[in-house]
Amino acid sequence: MIDRAILDSIFKAYDIRGLAETELSEDFGYAFGRCFVQVHGVKTVALGRDMRTSGTWLHDAIVRGLTEAGADVLDLGMVSTDMLYFATGTYDVDAGIMLTASHNPKEYNGIKSCLTDAEPIGMDNGNGTIKERLAEGDLGEKASTPGSVKAKDILDDWVSYLLKYVDTSLLRPMKVVVDAGNGMAGPVVEALFARLPQMTLIPMYFDPDGNFPNHPANPLDELNLVDLKGRMEQEGADIGLAFDGDADRCILVNDQFETVSGTLTTCMIATMFLTKDPHQTILYNAVMGKAAKETIESLGGTARMIRSGHTFIKKAMKEYGAVFAGEHSAHYYFRDFWNADSGIIAALMVMSYLSMEGKTLSEATKAFDRTVQSGEINFRLSDVAAKAKFLQEHYADHPQETIDGVNIQGDGYWFSIRVSNTEPLLRLNMEADSKEILSQRLAEVRALIEA
Repeated sequence: MIDRAILDSIFKAYDIRGLAETELSEDFGYAFGRCFVQVHGVKTVALGRDMRTSGTWLHDAIVRGLTEAGADVLDLGMVSTDMLYFATGTYDVDAGIMLTASHNPKEYNGIKSCLTDAEPIGMDNGNGTIKERLAEGDLGEKASTPGSVKAKDILDDWVSYLLKYVDTSLLRPMKVVVDAGNGMAGPVVEALFARLPQMTLIPMYFDPDGNFPNHPANPLDELNLVDLKGRMEQEGADIGLAFDGDADRCILVNDQFETVSGTLTTCMIATMFLTKDPHQTILYNAVMGKAAKETIESLGGTARMIRSGHTFIKKAMKEYGAVFAGEHSAHYYFRDFWNADSGIIAALMVMSYLSMEGKTLSEATKAFDRTVQSGEINFRLSDVAAKAKFLQEHYADHPQETIDGVNIQGDGYWFSIRVSNTEPLLRLNMEADSKEILSQRLAEVRALIEA
């Protein structure tokens, strides 16, 4: 039986995440493994983990729970999250479990799970039931015959799969600096670039290390891009790539050492798809800059705004038959990748786009970059929901959309406020037609939040 207060804290909308040992304990891992098999009726589970130090014992506990419930385990070892998705679509397994807390600090760990073909599992299709079983101590019966454990190294298969997304004969030479943040991108990028001889790879922090000795594996924080930008300037690099801990998220830095927004990255990838076939649907989340919608529609595509979060986006991909989806937070989803997200596939497509256009990254994004954006600003508050409601009421006379949080439209600007699903944070994003408008309106909204 797991304490309900802990369960309420760690079960999020689309994953499980909490402090290792105190919240995600060995007992929790074992019980989760037992319940996972009972709830989903699975016989074979692919299991991967990132480089977090707590991943070793959490992995062992979950393996014990899975096998005692009768499931066989395909043990992938240390992999990126998109490698786990790949495994569920490629090998003969019924489900996949990835142990990762993504970009969170080293004290955290978490669980992302899915069924065959990376079909997402959330509170409404499994995790909610597992949560209740854990609270009641209902682990089901042990199997009369325990499951087996088979280790499998899938890196070579994964790299071969990735190369399907790019015509290597058309890639022009580029000098690429990659900051893996001591996460799971290092081994993948090293193996991939070994098969791209025209690319010059300059690696940074490639050794997986759950203590994050150089900086946190969170590329959304500009402080964590300082080393990358400095190395790019030193090397005269064409492009920089920064990955988070489980390598499903990729941030781009251009040849002028400027961070490229998720909006502009989405515009480039959308252009790649729509140039081949304009009659396709592309999704973008509600925080995305307006250039995304404008670009998709200008090329003949159908643009649909959707809610953030990987389980919601994957379901929407399937519902609308979308070829691609972009999130402002640098998650990029691909129909041909079982509707799942992959940072390295996104990076490959951008390098293909630059080769096709014959432009630098800074030149390529100018065509889409007609506004100024604040980037995501996080406010840690005692009552996040109350503040969000206050802002919605304060701007009640402004046009509003509530697909994901609240989007509020002003004269020459708009902004989004969202309550984080995983932390006590209020997230603010603003876009404006000029720097002056952005500065004025951002100060206004910030003052209301901090009052």
